[in-house]
Amino acid sequence: MVNVTINLLINLLAILLGIIIHQIWRESSPNSRYPHKLSILITSIIVMTICMSFSFYEVVGIHYDLRRIPFWFGILYGGPLTGLFLTFLGIVIRLIQGGTGEFISISILILLFILAVYLSPLYFRISSKQKLLLGVAVNIVFSFIFLVANSYFQEGLFHLGMWIGYILFNAFGIILVSCMFELIHRNYLLRRKIIQSEKIEVLSQLAAAVNHEIKNPLTTSRGVLQLLRDDPDLLQEKKEYFLQLALDEIDMVDKVVTNYLTFAKPYTEKRDTFELKCAISSSIDLLIPVTSSNNTLIKAENIPSCTIPGNLEQFIHAIVNIFNNSIEAKSTLIEIHCEVTDTNCKILIIDDGKGMEDEQLKNIGMPFYSNSSHGTGLGMMVVYRIIENLGGNIEVTSTKYMGTKVSFTLPKINGKLINPSLIEK
Repeated sequence: MVNVTINLLINLLAILLGIIIHQIWRESSPNSRYPHKLSILITSIIVMTICMSFSFYEVVGIHYDLRRIPFWFGILYGGPLTGLFLTFLGIVIRLIQGGTGEFISISILILLFILAVYLSPLYFRISSKQKLLLGVAVNIVFSFIFLVANSYFQEGLFHLGMWIGYILFNAFGIILVSCMFELIHRNYLLRRKIIQSEKIEVLSQLAAAVNHEIKNPLTTSRGVLQLLRDDPDLLQEKKEYFLQLALDEIDMVDKVVTNYLTFAKPYTEKRDTFELKCAISSSIDLLIPVTSSNNTLIKAENIPSCTIPGNLEQFIHAIVNIFNNSIEAKSTLIEIHCEVTDTNCKILIIDDGKGMEDEQLKNIGMPFYSNSSHGTGLGMMVVYRIIENLGGNIEVTSTKYMGTKVSFTLPKINGKLINPSLIEK
């Protein structure tokens, strides 16, 4: 009796662990169909093997277990190919076990496979309650067939208590797994709704702020054009001043639109690679006019040769945004340091600007939060999104009046340290 209880609990525990493992696997790749199918296949194989290896009741070579539960759900959620693997596995294990019930067990597996494949399209069109009733009904019918067939070919196997227990345990297992699958599915849909609502909220904030940040420069540019049209005798010096003002405002619009588009779609289907040292050098070169006018020195020391998978332009965009933030924070020196390991590259950007308080640091990267009076807040949002898309992670630390440190780690393809070099712009 003790062995029966232990093996029954092992069967149930294996089924529960299989569902948990599948859920964890699915969460790791929520947008891909194939890892979902693969996790169903592997977990079903493992659970079915455990159930058949720990039969909770065995008599004259006939094994009583909960194998049909992972078999049923494996076919429904994994598809016919998964069903073929599971059928083959069940046949092999049953032949290895031997005994008088081989033919009946194998025949029932094949019949259940055919029925599950046939019912699979219907299963996903019916309600949760109907799915539960269908699963219980099918399992009770096949459990009854299994018991009757074995009793017919082997005398003395009719034990009413054992029959009722076997049918009830299988029905309970079906109910348990059905409820858990439905709960997982509902939680998945709920998370999608929450994410969608958050996206809508962010987009509404983006639209409002972008409208504001574009409208102001356009209004200024329009005023300049009207002034030049209405006053043709304006002094040349003032004309140049107003034209430069209009150009600056148009550049601001271009920056806002570029950041918005990068945030909205920060990836490309084409996956390139780039050299870290060249990318950082290009980023520094782009900012020569800005650093010169603000008396800021950007220093990059001992940059290693390291190949990063991802889009070069977007990486430069992220680095330039970080540099711009440091320059706007009145930094006189910006230092870049890199460390390379076997699998990734850590980049550290340190400035000596005015820094941030804890409350400001908590809000960095949030929709349209900016420490600058004329900032849009899109810059750091874009940085976070690009680094995330490159498969990395980012961390920002800062102390008021002491400067800011931005560190992020990116995966690398390969890279060997070269002779130390110094790039100063």
